[in-house]
Amino acid sequence: MAANLIRIGLLLISWTSLIFLPKKSFHKFLPVTLFSSALVLIVYAVNIQFEKLNLYKLIYYKRIYFFLNCIGFAAIIYGYQNLLKRKYF
Repeated sequence: MAANLIRIGLLLISWTSLIFLPKKSFHKFLPVTLFSSALVLIVYAVNIQFEKLNLYKLIYYKRIYFFLNCIGFAAIIYGYQNLLKRKYF
């Protein structure tokens, strides 16, 4: 029960921080935020489907794989942000 209250509290605190964010900043980073969320959602949805089809099974997901995954996502998102910066700003 306490864990759920902490989770709800963290969710509410993070969403109320949008009040203090400048509107220009919000509109500047919103496309990148949506893109990164969609990218993560697609990767994990495809992962679940591949495991159901018995194409592979994640048994030994080492720390280096997690690190490389995070670095890859960060590089893609950084490139997308630079593309938007050149195009619109």
